[in-house]
Amino acid sequence: MGLLPSYSLQDKLCLRVIRRWKPAVIVLIIISLIGIITTYNIKFLYEAKTKLKFKSIDFNSLSKDLESEEATLIPEEKQANFVGTEVEVIGSIPLIEKTISELQLQNKQGELLSLKQFRKQLQIKQIDTTEIIEIAYRDPDQKIAAQVVNTLITKYIENNKSADLEELSSSKDIANNQLSKTKEDLEKVEKSIAQIKEKNQIIAPQAAAVDLTKTLEEISRKIIINRSEIANLQSRSRFLTDKLGMNSDKALVTVKVNQSLAVQNLIQQLQELELQLIKEKSNINQESSRIIDIQREIESKKELLQNQITQIAGNQDVVLFENSDLNIIQDLTLELVQLEANNIGLAEELDYLVKMEQEKSQKASLLPELELQLRQLERQLNTSQNAYQLLLEELNKIELAENQNNTNIRVISSEIRQKKKEAYYLGSLFLGLMAAIAAIVFLEISDQSFKTVEEAETFFNYSWLGIIPAFYPTGVTRSRQDSIANIDIPQLIAKVAPVSNIYESYQILYSNLKFICSQNRIKTIVMTSSISQEGKSSVAANLVYIMAQKEEKILLIDANLDSPIQYKIWDAYHNIGISNLIAERLSSQSVIQRVMPNLDVIAAGEINSTGTVILDSPIIQSFIDYYSNIYDLIIIDSPALDTNADAIALGKIADGTLLIVQSGQVTRSQAKFAKELLSKSGQNILGLVFNEFQSPIKSHNKKSRSTNDLLTNQERSLNLELSEASLWEIMSHHPREVRKLISNLDSEALDEISLAELEQNIAYFEQELEKLTQMVKEQEDEFFLQGQIVRKLQKQVNLANTTERTGLEQQLLQEQEVKDFLGETLLGQRRNLNQRKESLNQYREFLSTKIDSEAQLNGTNEH
Repeated sequence: MGLLPSYSLQDKLCLRVIRRWKPAVIVLIIISLIGIITTYNIKFLYEAKTKLKFKSIDFNSLSKDLESEEATLIPEEKQANFVGTEVEVIGSIPLIEKTISELQLQNKQGELLSLKQFRKQLQIKQIDTTEIIEIAYRDPDQKIAAQVVNTLITKYIENNKSADLEELSSSKDIANNQLSKTKEDLEKVEKSIAQIKEKNQIIAPQAAAVDLTKTLEEISRKIIINRSEIANLQSRSRFLTDKLGMNSDKALVTVKVNQSLAVQNLIQQLQELELQLIKEKSNINQESSRIIDIQREIESKKELLQNQITQIAGNQDVVLFENSDLNIIQDLTLELVQLEANNIGLAEELDYLVKMEQEKSQKASLLPELELQLRQLERQLNTSQNAYQLLLEELNKIELAENQNNTNIRVISSEIRQKKKEAYYLGSLFLGLMAAIAAIVFLEISDQSFKTVEEAETFFNYSWLGIIPAFYPTGVTRSRQDSIANIDIPQLIAKVAPVSNIYESYQILYSNLKFICSQNRIKTIVMTSSISQEGKSSVAANLVYIMAQKEEKILLIDANLDSPIQYKIWDAYHNIGISNLIAERLSSQSVIQRVMPNLDVIAAGEINSTGTVILDSPIIQSFIDYYSNIYDLIIIDSPALDTNADAIALGKIADGTLLIVQSGQVTRSQAKFAKELLSKSGQNILGLVFNEFQSPIKSHNKKSRSTNDLLTNQERSLNLELSEASLWEIMSHHPREVRKLISNLDSEALDEISLAELEQNIAYFEQELEKLTQMVKEQEDEFFLQGQIVRKLQKQVNLANTTERTGLEQQLLQEQEVKDFLGETLLGQRRNLNQRKESLNQYREFLSTKIDSEAQLNGTNEH
């Protein structure tokens, strides 16, 4: 019947904290108290702390670094490794044992401290990436703490001096050896340079490169000219070939054939014979035998001519020219042959130039490599010379340090302070907070019940009709009410709290249910749940109260024969009821009780018999069929599905079933059983009602948030305007989307309805639409009135001083939450109103169509 409320991640986290705040607070208090008490009982400790700085000279490492050119590029990393090594040396077993032995450090049992006990109180660390080491020792005795640090440092310095002397001696030997090796490398490099210059006969590689470059440029220029001439000759050859219509070879053969004397004689004879043939044909008196002889002679001459041509030209096709054309062909052929001869000569010259260019290029390509080798050797020569000079300097430094015998360690600070406990107290609180969070996570994971609307709606896969949030009167919790009355009696919240978010939730449920009933002609509804204690009786009572207020004539039947509760809610007689009506066959009027205007209640009664046997009786079917025509709606409060089969039996009699799902009450396994039971029994499930589901929109009775969490006045004012604008934007666009939510009308069923029934239904819908329109108008007035209250409070907050602002901001937050909820409720009612208008229009269209079709049918029958 609408979209589920979308909760942000922050809202979901808040809901989880709200559900589990009690165990979380208990865990927080217990863990924090344990930590605080433990910290309180710890003795005050003194911490002696000294910082040592190391000089950045290590002769041994420097001498070794000279062996590698790359090693000299990372002195900072090597120095960091050196300081880290000294940290391990200070905390080494020999130095610790000497310190314990000299100071005779003892534990509580009077024994010498073990290495493990000593190291628990000792801390040695390098400060970031500096050359400074910090040594700290904690002990209840201030004097002992200072003595331990001083003794440890003294022993370390003595050990360090001895190690330095050995290191200097070793470094001196390494430096001397390295000096000799570097001198040999220097001589080898000088010899290699001389050999390369002598072998390649190059004194100045750069000058040779310049000469080769000039030669290559000249060859390239000639190649370009040659290729240009070849292109010109080829172009002229192609032109002559096109003019002749043949290549040079064919042209030569053609000229040869045309210049042959035998061919010319035969051509001349053929011409004479053809003239005779013409004359003979023109002479009418001439006999035809003469013409035939001439023709035969012509054929013979042609055959001789073709044989002669074949002997000269072979199988090539040859064109015969006249003497005047033959001279031109001869000239063109001669010129073509000359062009081709020149082209061949230039091509051979081009090949020679290309080969010469390749040879020079190959020679030029070797010069950079030779030059690179010489440069590398020269750089190696310079490096060896610098290394030789550096070795001499380092050797002098080592000899100087050996003579001075100074240590590279300097104490830069020393202090003794008492260890404070504040950090431990804060740590205890932090640990308690982490344990509380872990408890919330564990409880959420282990709890298999539905805690959010999304989880329940996804699992059951039924449409939802309403969300009823949890409600407790101010200052009294649910458990408190139960302990006072010693029984759990649902409250008529719609009566005790008419201005609350839960009242508006029941309004939405009523509107959605009313719409479904009017669409599907539902007159009887069974309300049940998966298990007991999910609040179905409370939902049923509050729902019928709302319906009665809307002047709906309602009958509420308490069919929960094992645990009746409705008579307690309505303060009605319980000694007779539905069980007496069926078992004792009492009159219906004797069991119906009027509890308020428009609302009648039938209690469960006091017949000790199996509920299913009673409720399966045909009498209950007849009773419901009769009174469904008298009352607008009959609501049956049935037992839970896990109790017995009463709800299933009643669901088969009624028009539909409404399933109540309570947050944190029903588990997934119980819900699965209920879902399968409803599915197999063929119940008409109208939808779900989510009961006591917590929502980020809090009741105005609850305590507001801290003023530190409130928005600034300017931000809140902007949000109020945006929220109203967004609400009316959705309302104005919703009619275009509502068609997607309306089920298609059953055309076959409507065809069977008469015009009178259709008109009656339309009149009924118009009345219902008028009532709903009036209700929406009232809610709009209430929404805008609440908006004026919020804006007025906003102005007061802006003008208030610091003292008054806190209270006004809390009041503003409460009123804003009420306004937000009213806006959501109004949006749902608007949606419901648009759906009804859409359905009414469909009925009107069908009525108009039906009237037209019947009119046409009557006209046809008359004809």
